Amino acid sequence: MNKKLILIPLSALILGAITWQTLPSAKANANEIARDSVNASNAVLGVGIEHVKITSENNKVAHFYRDTVNLEEKSENYKPDGTLENKVIVTESGKRVISIGNNNGKLESFTWLLPENIANENKELISKSLLKEIKAELSFKKWIDDSGQFINDQNTKKIKSVEGSKITKVSIDANTDLPIKKEMFEVVGGKEILVSTEEYTIEKNDLKASIFNVDKTNIKEISAPVDKENTQKGN
Repeated sequence: MNKKLILIPLSALILGAITWQTLPSAKANANEIARDSVNASNAVLGVGIEHVKITSENNKVAHFYRDTVNLEEKSENYKPDGTLENKVIVTESGKRVISIGNNNGKLESFTWLLPENIANENKELISKSLLKEIKAELSFKKWIDDSGQFINDQNTKKIKSVEGSKITKVSIDANTDLPIKKEMFEVVGGKEILVSTEEYTIEKNDLKASIFNVDKTNIKEISAPVDKENTQKGN
């Protein structure tokens, strides 16, 4: 098994589908925008658990959580009816993996300790802000003001990008310049059809227990399911 299947490359699952940047004023240049954006977002990142929720066209839902301070991470996927499909939690600074899967309605749980080299890769990955990584990727597409609308209050703005039949709309926090929500549309017959929605939040630290804790009663300890060659340095 390739070790990348053992990691939880959350950013790889989310990045590439998202690109975003702030709305520049006529006098601002790219460097000023980037600097102001970083300063604003740094004030809120690292003070909670980063959370990305993705809802697909068929109503499947995926949640991704990252705690960059305590070095924990979780991904979980739900079927359209709300039934848990699978869940993976990485704890102990990237060393331990807890995997929970739905096998024909029965939840099966396994846990293992990763080889040192893979655990170290996990630790490095989890220590990086997921939202900051997403934001860094959001500078590769051109955006236009979506009618200059404010959503709910004056702290939220909306921008969009149009590429052929594909439209991306992003809601951003005007104070932090962080994305709040992204919607992907496909234009069919002149109508915008919603394809997927992504929502970005920072959960309070007091929710840590409910996010990362699992019932360990029926978890089976197994050897790490990695190929022997992948445990060697440099693999």
